[in-house]
Amino acid sequence: MLLHVINCFKLLITFIINYQKKIMDIEFNKNEDVMKMAWSQVKQKLGKIYEGGGKKSIEKQRERNKLTARERINYLCDEDKPFIEIGAFAGYEMYAEQGGCPAGGTVSGLGYISGRQCVIVANDQTVKAGAWFPITGKKTCACRKLLWKTIYRLFI
Repeated sequence: MLLHVINCFKLLITFIINYQKKIMDIEFNKNEDVMKMAWSQVKQKLGKIYEGGGKKSIEKQRERNKLTARERINYLCDEDKPFIEIGAFAGYEMYAEQGGCPAGGTVSGLGYISGRQCVIVANDQTVKAGAWFPITGKKTCACRKLLWKTIYRLFI
């Protein structure tokens, strides 16, 4: 028993020493910095995508007493369960001549409604008043394929 404890202790010490070497390794730190910067850029791009058609379009929705697509999904889904968005980068930097198409003009993903897992697709009316682009159709079809392969419930 004592021999086993000593061997475990040796393994723990070896792990700590190797971990400290990694921390001290300049290349490891460089890679960590690059990953942190890349993740920061992804979060910035997602922030812009989450604005949909922009603040002005969101204000128009609010003036008409309408919720945005993400607000409708938050209202629809169970509060204690996550909503996992799929395809947020669909349409990213596409259709610039038409003013862009963030998230493909739709918000889609997996969520829970009354405890049941569902595929949810919501048209984002802040993006060109809800107009569909070719990428919008592709994204919706991809969600339907996911639906048929997995859970068989769809809310649009």
